[in-house]
Amino acid sequence: MDLEVLHEIKKYASSEGADANYIRRNILPGLFHNFWIRSMALNPYSYKQLVETTFELAKMVGAGDIVGRIVDGLKDESEPYRKMVMETIGKVVADLGASDIDATLEQNLIDGVLYAFVEQTSNDDDDVMLNGFCAVVKSLGRRMKPYMRVICGIIKWRLNNRSAKARKQAVDVISRIAVVFKHCEEEQLMRHLAIVLYRCLREEKENSEVLASTLGALKAISNVTDMTTRVIRNLTSTI
Repeated sequence: MDLEVLHEIKKYASSEGADANYIRRNILPGLFHNFWIRSMALNPYSYKQLVETTFELAKMVGAGDIVGRIVDGLKDESEPYRKMVMETIGKVVADLGASDIDATLEQNLIDGVLYAFVEQTSNDDDDVMLNGFCAVVKSLGRRMKPYMRVICGIIKWRLNNRSAKARKQAVDVISRIAVVFKHCEEEQLMRHLAIVLYRCLREEKENSEVLASTLGALKAISNVTDMTTRVIRNLTSTI
């Protein structure tokens, strides 16, 4: 029954006659009260349908309205629920942008995605947390400048993690948001990360996946900075 209701809501939201004000007044309150609960995140079918339905509604009412209603879930004690929230927010902001997210919601959103990203413990092979985290950072763009040093610290911390997956995820973050570091005029931070990554190369010789991601992150940094071959050679000689 839950899946049928969600399917019908999604169907209405994607129809030509859908009205944004009607959705705000008559659909969103009930949807978030009855469906955005922890148990929905434990069933893969209801999880998927809820994410897709909420994403379709966001296209009608805007990113800010949807993100504002679920952002607190990024700090929920249930990791599956945090994952469902992160995936939804990531899809919404990647598609709709963050222009209607105000300063207060922006801060709550960044605090939430940082918490959800750092506190993840699941060994799932998917990259939901990584994708959502990077989508938020890229959508906010230059608005991320006050938070880039914090992100740099988180990346360095995860590079020292005993889990190869956590280390790979850290370097993948660099690859995906290097352009945001550039837009925020944080070239010094990128140079610092480049040095850290070069020092990681020797340590990752036995792990081809992490090694490949590390090389990709270095390439991403070099693509958005003026680091020349000579500079790279000098960095290498210091390791």
